[in-house]
Amino acid sequence: MIQRSIQLLRSCRDPKLLSLIHANLLVSGAASDDLSLARLVISYSSLHGPDIARSVFDSSPNPTSPVLWNSIIRAYTSARRHSEALAIYHSMSDRNLAPDKHTFTFVLKACTGAPDPQLGLSIHRRIKRRGLESDVFIGTALVDMYCKLGRIRTAREVFDRMPVKDVVAWNALIAGLEGFEALEAFKEMQLVGFSPNSVTVLNLFPAIGGVSALLYCRAVHGFSIRRCFLGFVANGLIDAYSKCGDLSIARRVFDGLVNKDKVSLGTMISGYAQNGFFFDALELFEELRREDVEMNQVSAVSAICSAAEMRDFERGADIHAYTVRVGIDSDVSVATTLVSMYAKFGDIEKAKRVFDGIRDRDSVAWSAMISAFVQTGHPREAVALFQDMRCLGINADQVSIASLLSACAESSALDLGKSMHCHALKSNISSSVSTGTAIVAMYAKCGCFDAALTVFDDVSDKDIVTWNALINAYAQMGDAENAMKMFRKLQSTDHQPDSGTIVGVLPACALTNDLEQGARIHGQVIKSGFESDRHVKNALMDMYAKCGNIDASELLFYRSDFARDEISWNTMIVGYQHNGCAEDAIKAFCHMKAENIRPSLVTLVSVLPAAAHMSALREGMALHAHAVKIGFESSRLVGNSLIDVYSKCGRLDFAERLFDWMLERDTVSWNAMLNGYAIHRRGEEAVSLFSRMRRSRVAIDLVSFITVLSACRHGGLVKEGKQVFDLMKSEYRLKPDLEHYACLVDLLGRAGRFDEAIEFIQTMPMEADAGVWGALLGGCRMHSNARLGEVALDRLASLEPLNLANHVALSSIYAQVGRWSDARRTRSGERGRGLVRVPGCSWVNVESAVHGFGMDHSGHQTEASKAEESEGSRSSGSIKGKRQITKKVLEYCYEPEMVEAYRTSMLKAFKKTLDEGIFIFIIGSSSEDRDRPEDFWFGAPKKGIMVFALPGEPSLTELAGDFKIHFHDRQGEFYCWLNTTMMENRKVLTTSDLDGFDKAQTLVSKTNKPCIAEKIAFSRIPSRVVLVDYNGSLPPRQTSTTDGTESSSASSIAGSTTSNSTVPPPNPIKEPISNEANPRRLRLPKWIRWARAL
Repeated sequence: MIQRSIQLLRSCRDPKLLSLIHANLLVSGAASDDLSLARLVISYSSLHGPDIARSVFDSSPNPTSPVLWNSIIRAYTSARRHSEALAIYHSMSDRNLAPDKHTFTFVLKACTGAPDPQLGLSIHRRIKRRGLESDVFIGTALVDMYCKLGRIRTAREVFDRMPVKDVVAWNALIAGLEGFEALEAFKEMQLVGFSPNSVTVLNLFPAIGGVSALLYCRAVHGFSIRRCFLGFVANGLIDAYSKCGDLSIARRVFDGLVNKDKVSLGTMISGYAQNGFFFDALELFEELRREDVEMNQVSAVSAICSAAEMRDFERGADIHAYTVRVGIDSDVSVATTLVSMYAKFGDIEKAKRVFDGIRDRDSVAWSAMISAFVQTGHPREAVALFQDMRCLGINADQVSIASLLSACAESSALDLGKSMHCHALKSNISSSVSTGTAIVAMYAKCGCFDAALTVFDDVSDKDIVTWNALINAYAQMGDAENAMKMFRKLQSTDHQPDSGTIVGVLPACALTNDLEQGARIHGQVIKSGFESDRHVKNALMDMYAKCGNIDASELLFYRSDFARDEISWNTMIVGYQHNGCAEDAIKAFCHMKAENIRPSLVTLVSVLPAAAHMSALREGMALHAHAVKIGFESSRLVGNSLIDVYSKCGRLDFAERLFDWMLERDTVSWNAMLNGYAIHRRGEEAVSLFSRMRRSRVAIDLVSFITVLSACRHGGLVKEGKQVFDLMKSEYRLKPDLEHYACLVDLLGRAGRFDEAIEFIQTMPMEADAGVWGALLGGCRMHSNARLGEVALDRLASLEPLNLANHVALSSIYAQVGRWSDARRTRSGERGRGLVRVPGCSWVNVESAVHGFGMDHSGHQTEASKAEESEGSRSSGSIKGKRQITKKVLEYCYEPEMVEAYRTSMLKAFKKTLDEGIFIFIIGSSSEDRDRPEDFWFGAPKKGIMVFALPGEPSLTELAGDFKIHFHDRQGEFYCWLNTTMMENRKVLTTSDLDGFDKAQTLVSKTNKPCIAEKIAFSRIPSRVVLVDYNGSLPPRQTSTTDGTESSSASSIAGSTTSNSTVPPPNPIKEPISNEANPRRLRLPKWIRWARAL
């Protein structure tokens, strides 16, 4: 009967049955037997926890059997209550009871969570004295303990000394190794004759995910299929593919599961969240929730993290309510994540409320609440809570200390970080590798490198991670010199740089633009075999791009053996943007989507500046729509970038609306909106917004003052600009830099207050640079002040001897005051010194694609035109159903100062982009209409005129500022179009006048979509495209000519609107009459005759 009861205990899973068996053993008197008690302890531990099991253990009057002691130690170890398990072991030793090999196995497992890592070493020494180290079970436990304590080298030494190894021992070693070391051990295991089991494969997946080795992941996937392990390792596969960034395969494995359990659901949602696809994580969570699928804590934690990262307060609160409804809100991991979520929302009260509701708070929960106080700017409360935690006897373990130190580093909370350091010293864990590394990183990221070096030297058993922490910190703080110095010092030690070292040191090369050193490190990467590491390759691409070698970045990126992930694409997009290749950045974004790589928040924030750089409104709006689709609309980073995009694309109304909708604005948000007003020369609105910014108590920085001063100078607000400049020094205690001084000099120069400008320059605390003197020269150019312009150019000649624009400016001043000989002398001096103009570039939006054209381009050809050429040339008249339309160029007088190459490039550009349609191209010259520009600028939208201008001269710049011309600015002075939004105080135009003009954004395309040229051809609405000269001159008024042909063509362009749809397209313009017949005309240059041939 007693034997039957003990057999029932082995399989008992019912608490009531367990009570009956226990009662039966008590009645029979067998409950006092150590073996029976040991069996009871194990059963109670599995069903009720270690505390009830301990009461059964204590019922023994004199426990002497190691089996009974082992059972209670095992109970506490299984419950991860390692301190109590070790306390029982010490109690056993105090009674002079000899532990057996099973005791040591359980105790060594408890040592992995002990606050003192030295305890495991002392037990190891006792095992050696007992001669038990050669036992396969103890050897495996030792390997596992040393791996979990981070002593990989010692673990490997113990493993190599084991006389007998089994699969479990190999599994313990592989589980402890990282990256390629684990993969090598996996190969070695098979070479020596051991066959991996499903546990081996599961232990291998974290190593594969750690190095993001997609090829290895696929290989192990195939191995699992061949060995029929797929059903056991599917969750590990999903996790590994997710960590390798291949979510499409991870989702395919997930969808292929016949029975999806809580673990697989949690792993898939976690994979989305870990890769930044927070919207997909939330969508999957919501889908499963609608289907009433039961989910575990992992799924809830991932969904909460996703809502927190998206700053989606409503979804976060909804998930919180769901966890309460299903009863998992009391779980420590869920509650801890909720605390972190509310901290990111800035709601410290709700975070504190959730924390107060946690029953069994562990060190992780306390650490999360302390971190929440740190993140929300409450360092005193964080220190007080940490003291409360210690008073309650809760000792932060190494993981918690490392987490708190990381939070201190990210928030620059140095005082709290010092408290953590003191606690680590008192707990005797500061010298451990993990804690020491965290302390080094904290001090370094807070800028205290002396303290970081002191701690670094005190870490007894430094590993490569410790070295990497210091190198990374130096690089992140911009101290490239010391980063390289530490890297060279590392190379002189026994430690070999790993992939983390390379990833940390390459940014230092980028900071110093040291391409040669970066190339040497690249060579070392190839020799060390790290080139296949995705993180290393991404770092190499970033280094080459920031050093100006974008071709090398492309070469690495497009190599066939490179598994490109989202980070790789982001790196390439940022690299293109850094090198001024905005068009390539947008193309890379499109290719990224074509390869089914889902853009993340970082991707959007990286590509939006490219759209702003090109003033590509359509692309910017498409990116905005994509941000809404994937749930990043509420992101502050995306909002700031979109404000910049819409401002630079001429849609200030969109930017204002987006700014007003933002729930959370930071300094960058306000600066972006101020910059928008500055771009559009809305000085009064900028000053008003700046006043709002001051009242909102947002931190105002030097950039804020630059933007508002820029708005004041374009708006002519001298008084307000001077007041803002004084505020910077008097109220905000900010030291103006040269750019601020240049803004104020420009403001005074534009207003013609040259005496004040000169006095201001003379009182500057630093030497004026080219920006300051250039601003003064611009004012002289605007007001034709040749004498002061000569002084400014004299200073600029020594500061910027190769800048052609300065000489062009003075030459223009001479021309304005009639000093033609000086103007010719200045121009001939430019040619004598070999000065050349920096080529400009323009963009044309055709068929939803942005095409760029530069002065140095021989032409432009789209993919569509290449395809057509491959089929053979054919004229537009041969295409059935298409109307014959005449292309025509109307010439006005030619300004010799205009760069011929630019005009040629513009003509080629428009010829390539027009398949069919009338294209009227006007060259403006000096005009008598300068004193009445409103006749042209206000009349343009009403007549359907699109304007392409070169805003090189101050006169045109001022004109554009008054009448809302928006500039596409890549080289500083070239392409703009007339914005349809006029100043509010103008009553000349109405909204209805602008409807047709606003919608006509592109020229006629090969698909014959509605556009301006099509309106000309079929609707007979007069339209024209105007190229305005450097000096801001306007097309001259049309006058009747003797032959009458030109006047009729000009009148159809200039103005009278006709609704007669039967009027045929105007004929090509005839040869211009001679200069004698029309004194306003100059001799046509050769490029005009070339244009005729088009």
